[in-house]
Amino acid sequence: MHSLDSHQYYSTVNKLTQFEMEAILGPDSEPFETFISNLSRSEVESTAEMMKQRDPNALAFKTVNFLSSFHVDEIDSREKCADLLGRLLVDDDLSTWRNLSISTQSAIKSFLLNPIINFEESKFITKVRRDTIYRLAASLLPDNNWPELLPFLYQCLTDSASNNYLKGLAFHIFAELAEDIGETIVVPSAKTLHSRFRNTLNDDTLDLDVRIAAVSAVIKFIQCMPSSNEKERFQDLLPGMMMTLTNAYLSKGEVADEQVLKHFIELAKNEPRFFRSQLVDVVSTMFEITEAESLEDRTRHLAVEFLITLVEAKKRAPGMMKRVPLFISRCFALLLKLLLDITDDPAWHSADTLFDVIGPTSNFRVGRKCLDRFSLALGGKSIAHVAIEQLSAYSDAPEWEKRHAALIALAYIAEGCSKVMIKNLEQLVTIVLNCFQDPHPRVRWAACCAILRFLYDFSPHFQENYHNQVFLALAAAMDDSYPRVQVCPTIYECCKFPKKQLQAKTRLDYH
Repeated sequence: MHSLDSHQYYSTVNKLTQFEMEAILGPDSEPFETFISNLSRSEVESTAEMMKQRDPNALAFKTVNFLSSFHVDEIDSREKCADLLGRLLVDDDLSTWRNLSISTQSAIKSFLLNPIINFEESKFITKVRRDTIYRLAASLLPDNNWPELLPFLYQCLTDSASNNYLKGLAFHIFAELAEDIGETIVVPSAKTLHSRFRNTLNDDTLDLDVRIAAVSAVIKFIQCMPSSNEKERFQDLLPGMMMTLTNAYLSKGEVADEQVLKHFIELAKNEPRFFRSQLVDVVSTMFEITEAESLEDRTRHLAVEFLITLVEAKKRAPGMMKRVPLFISRCFALLLKLLLDITDDPAWHSADTLFDVIGPTSNFRVGRKCLDRFSLALGGKSIAHVAIEQLSAYSDAPEWEKRHAALIALAYIAEGCSKVMIKNLEQLVTIVLNCFQDPHPRVRWAACCAILRFLYDFSPHFQENYHNQVFLALAAAMDDSYPRVQVCPTIYECCKFPKKQLQAKTRLDYH
């Protein structure tokens, strides 16, 4: 290795001689530092694979020694070395780890649990260290082959001198272990960790990232508890979890918002009953997020997803959301409002294809999809009267966006509410057919598309009772002055059939 200059070394990186590998893995630190510092991450990885086959113990020792050297301050080199250590230790079946000597394994464990090693310099290094600990622990803890780990993690959470990095590290690892080997780690640790969770979540002076990590760990623990009584013991943590959520979205930090909300969605999906005792407060907070236009759309959409997830969890928590005062009306109004976010792009008017993606925003698409899910989950008995009242008001509004939204919403709730709404079909058909004369082409186009959904969801009653009015309206639409309306998919589908055989063969996603 010493006999090669940098240019010669690069040219032979994938063809290391026995002498060069011995130098890199030998007692002198300089060849290994040159190897790490001068090559790209992919080159280090491919070359290290050869050295791993030759002497994994030496390579592991070299890697740990490099990362333990505080005078080595080049972040890029440390990241490459951390990545190398992670790949070395946690391959698919941990075969490399199992082939290391007991002394090498002990040295690596000590390094990974050394609380004074400065890993805070890089999020990448932090993540690699955390993932390495977790992957090894998931394999070693069930057989009690890493007895030092749990006391180390408890100490990180108990010691007031522990920095944010160590607290966050401990919570992250507990969360991962709960998901992977919950039966081994959760029940024995739950009582000990409960007070750590509570103290962390209720302390708004702590770093937000630490509290988010605690939320994640709590949610993983709840899902692993073997009985409902044991899950209930975590109820007193919910106020602190909600405070963390509030702090996250008030901080206007999009990543923090998304992290906490995704954790809440996971819990809503798998343990919806956990929210029962404070459901009104939880739902109110989620509505605040969804209605806060100053927040990122992605954050607001996740809050909507949480609400819809709770609605869909009817088998695990039957009737729970229906008992929240005014929830159905407020949620329907929220989803309807999302449909107003559509732009009237001039390109839409002249397009001559069946389907289009011009105009609808992410808000519009989320509102449309969630209205479908909302109606299917709750059914017509719960939402039909609310929907008809709000849609009637929208259909009479002066703004074309509201008239358009009413038609789109009507089309997307038709399936879930068909058994109830068929009783009001005369009123709904009148709303739709009147919109065929609307001054705005997007509204006329939406009316055509609503008809297509009616053909399917109210069949055969709709065909039998309204085919004359529908054909007259569609015939007029074929002469519309806007090409987009002329090629509406409803016209394309329906005009293939004789009047008395009017029917829908497919359900088209017409936006």
